[in-house]
Amino acid sequence: MLTPEIAERNILNSIENNESYVLCKERGVDKDTFFVYKEEWEFIDEYQKKYKRVPSKEIIKTQFPKFKIDAPLPINPCIDEIIEHRTQRNLVKFLNDNASIAQQSPKDFLQKALKEFSKLNREQTYNSYSVFDNNAADTRIERLKLKQEAKKKQGLLGIPTGLETLDREMYGWQPGRLIGIIARLGMGKSWLLSYFALAAHRAGKKVLFISPEMTKEEVEDRFDTLYARMLFGWSIKNSALSSGGFVDIDKYQKYLEVLEKGGGDRLHIYDSALGKPFSTDIIADYVDRHKPDILCIDGVYLISSSNGGDATDWRSFADISRGLKNIAMDHKIAVLGTSQANRDAGKDDKKKNDLSVHPTIEQIGYGDSLAQYADYIFSLAFPYNDEERKVKRTLKMLKARGAALYSDLIELHFEVNEGRIGEVTDPKPSAYDEDDEEE
Repeated sequence: MLTPEIAERNILNSIENNESYVLCKERGVDKDTFFVYKEEWEFIDEYQKKYKRVPSKEIIKTQFPKFKIDAPLPINPCIDEIIEHRTQRNLVKFLNDNASIAQQSPKDFLQKALKEFSKLNREQTYNSYSVFDNNAADTRIERLKLKQEAKKKQGLLGIPTGLETLDREMYGWQPGRLIGIIARLGMGKSWLLSYFALAAHRAGKKVLFISPEMTKEEVEDRFDTLYARMLFGWSIKNSALSSGGFVDIDKYQKYLEVLEKGGGDRLHIYDSALGKPFSTDIIADYVDRHKPDILCIDGVYLISSSNGGDATDWRSFADISRGLKNIAMDHKIAVLGTSQANRDAGKDDKKKNDLSVHPTIEQIGYGDSLAQYADYIFSLAFPYNDEERKVKRTLKMLKARGAALYSDLIELHFEVNEGRIGEVTDPKPSAYDEDDEEE
């Protein structure tokens, strides 16, 4: 735990724009939160209210010459730190003020303490909220401008998916969204998730990849196969990387050098090789540590809930799904996860196996809680043509919260051993089913 002086200085240096200022206000930061730099906070607060923007570091330094200007840090951990200091001060004050009551009437003290401790606990945790009709013009115009700037900068509001149809219809992966990808065993969910992760990395985003089943070495081999194709159009076969077969070492070396030069430590992989199971709490800790833009989980049914329950219990799977949605919302990141379809999926009207038939929402394995909490659900299946099943897949949107459901199948190249994944043809611009639009 940092000293109050350092913690408060960190947060003041990290308020760089209206977005970070508004986040502080939403989480209850006010003058009473500060102990050392109360005047500096009040100056920033009044300046923003007057000029509708936060003061520059130069303005702050002119107003407070002794204040040390440092590089900004991620804002949420800074807020956590000063709120913890505020809670500590309030706790010590309560105990000092009520020491005599504790001696005279322990019962009365305990009742009063329970109320105070409950209040202090609420200060430590928070739900994002806003007052709709207060400071509306400032916050919502700023939010709109940030979206417009992001769209202008990269031509897309969210994180690129790597598929033109999804980028057009969803504006990319959006922060706060939970996206599920379901399919029968062996259909290629992990490969598609890897492709989405690399498309985000290629766009300059930070990626956290959780692999409860495959080792990190297996994941890296798949990434290399896909990324060499994406960056250079080269074929570095996954089967050769996995088995120690023939690989053009010169090409492989050049690809890896380019990866290291432009990577910037932006793609982190965790596996379960040491036998430590993943839980939603552990994953949330990794998100806190690495601050990714997008989190990819290869098998949400293989992780446990915060209380240790696994997906075989539908209640625990509901807790897992809720926990992942909370991670997306709390950290303002996109969360993608794969899951199995149940045994009824992939059957035609006569109940015969037909893996070109897409699973439905009701056929998600381990219950429908993932569909309840997810903003988007996609399914992956074979194409109708048997001859194309080795090289193609079809992707279908099953759920779109608050948006029109894209009803056409998205046909994909799917030669994964060669690293080739992508759309087959240009998407159709008007393939909607308005009746399936969700509220």
